[in-house]
Amino acid sequence: MAIVAHNRLLCITYQHLLLVDSQQDKAMFKLNLMRHPERVCMINKDCAAVTTVTYNDEERYITNNEVHYITIKDETLELGDKVRVSVRGHIMGICTMKDNLAVSYNAPPAVEMITKKGKIIDRIGNDTAGREIFISPWYLTASPDYEHIFVSDNGTHTITMLNPDLQVLNTFSDRNLLHSPQGLTMWNEKVLVCGVTSNSIVLLNPNSGQMSTILDKKDGVKLPVALAFCHQTKTLLFIRCLDELENSIQRYKLQ
Repeated sequence: MAIVAHNRLLCITYQHLLLVDSQQDKAMFKLNLMRHPERVCMINKDCAAVTTVTYNDEERYITNNEVHYITIKDETLELGDKVRVSVRGHIMGICTMKDNLAVSYNAPPAVEMITKKGKIIDRIGNDTAGREIFISPWYLTASPDYEHIFVSDNGTHTITMLNPDLQVLNTFSDRNLLHSPQGLTMWNEKVLVCGVTSNSIVLLNPNSGQMSTILDKKDGVKLPVALAFCHQTKTLLFIRCLDELENSIQRYKLQ
């Protein structure tokens, strides 16, 4: 999910991108992507980017990884340009990095920096010893100054911090607090993370490495998969079911 405005969200369901009235949990517009969409990020206030995958229906292998650009007009969405990207893996996460995009892949797991036309600038998948750095790097977010990329790895239960050259700066974990991290977003200089199987929203301070649970089961958090923070209203929104919107978007004020 991604914040368009204080009362507008973009949410992904199977084959569709929804423009949602976040006050009423109501889909205002449904855009059929005709492919399997994975993640969405805002490029600017009028444009978003969605990662999509196309499979061979019979053998279920990936034939296309693409980034689709979406134009946002009032209460409608329009398909814009699309670019093909690497087919080395299943494209998943995406975030804006100034004039470029960072994207992540499954099988094999990796993170790439690409231009907005799909040209690969850099890629990281293995360390200097040839070992895979990630297992399931499903979500990405960028710091406000675009100096850091944060990768949530559902397989290693970690958050990895990269610089724009895709060098690993740090890896954060606390299995007592964060299990199966997925959706993540920035709150000022800190990172908010969904812990799916820990039923929690965790706050990570990258400067100190400290993690703290700010919401959990007692607050009604259950299997959170995606989240966004609205700076205008200081509201955290997260969702646990992307197939049905009714009663699925939860909101909390953060101070």
